[in-house]
Amino acid sequence: MAATLTPLRLRIGAFSRRTGLSRDTIRFYERQGLLVPTIEPNGYRTFDQRALERAQAIQVAQGLGFSLAEIGRTSGEWESRGLT
Repeated sequence: MAATLTPLRLRIGAFSRRTGLSRDTIRFYERQGLLVPTIEPNGYRTFDQRALERAQAIQVAQGLGFSLAEIGRTSGEWESRGLT
């Protein structure tokens, strides 16, 4: 019998621990449109694998000297190329 993979759904605390980003930073990225969580029926925000990869890409881009504004402008390009 094959195992079924459960999609990754992390609440903000777990997402913070996985990414090393503070909760405040995650919320800021949400307000800037850089991260888009799923809002569950209970009102909790959850983050999936795609959000985790995007957060990692944001951290790499910032480490390379890109501003959040530049990252925000290019994030659509990332998606169109399947990079996050």
